[in-house]
Amino acid sequence: MNIATSSSSLHPDILESNAIHVILNYMRFDSCLVLDLDNTVFEPSNTIIGSDQWFGSLMTYACNLQLNQQDAVAAVIAIYNEVHKHVEVKPVEQDIVKFINSLQQIGIPIIALTARGPVLEEATNRQLKSIGIDLHGKIIFCDGKDKGDCFKTTLTNADYTPKHIVMVDDKEKHLIHVKKVVTEMGIEFHGIRYSHLDEKIKTVDMQRAHIELATLEHQFTDEAKEHIKNLAITSYKKI
Repeated sequence: MNIATSSSSLHPDILESNAIHVILNYMRFDSCLVLDLDNTVFEPSNTIIGSDQWFGSLMTYACNLQLNQQDAVAAVIAIYNEVHKHVEVKPVEQDIVKFINSLQQIGIPIIALTARGPVLEEATNRQLKSIGIDLHGKIIFCDGKDKGDCFKTTLTNADYTPKHIVMVDDKEKHLIHVKKVVTEMGIEFHGIRYSHLDEKIKTVDMQRAHIELATLEHQFTDEAKEHIKNLAITSYKKI
């Protein structure tokens, strides 16, 4: 069932929908489509590890250990990056592949705006191509930084400025941040808070996730293995 409602009375240009085809209601000939990747375009295929919700749960676990917080964050990010060198993905909705390819064919610019770091550029392009999407290098890797600031930097250095942006992200805060910077630049904005996986991400089976991690660990770098050992993940207990 398709649901498209106002996401916030304070942000009338941000709507919520659990169906990706709602983007077609807002696309124009002068639009630029900006897409989040994880939990928006794709999600891990048949695994928990590699998902945003797994990353968040692992980060909470690591930061609750008696470790230096900076070291804990660095360890989780290193493990996350290593996992994505091996994890396969699938489209959140199969329609997203068809829509992206169709919009590209008629000349609509499409940019991915992801919280991932640039260290995952090769893995990200591999994952996209595995589901039939090629963004031709048009991916902004924010490395955990404010997506609004990162997008503004890209627009400032770009050869052209779009007149209209349609952005899809499963996290409303990113839509709000990007809306703020682009409207200040005089660009019309429509945001879609994508809710398709909301129910799925509410709970994360971390016991299963650690079994999956143990299955892949032999393929990891020594550095990643050391991080796993230091976080005592094999003896993880639910918080």
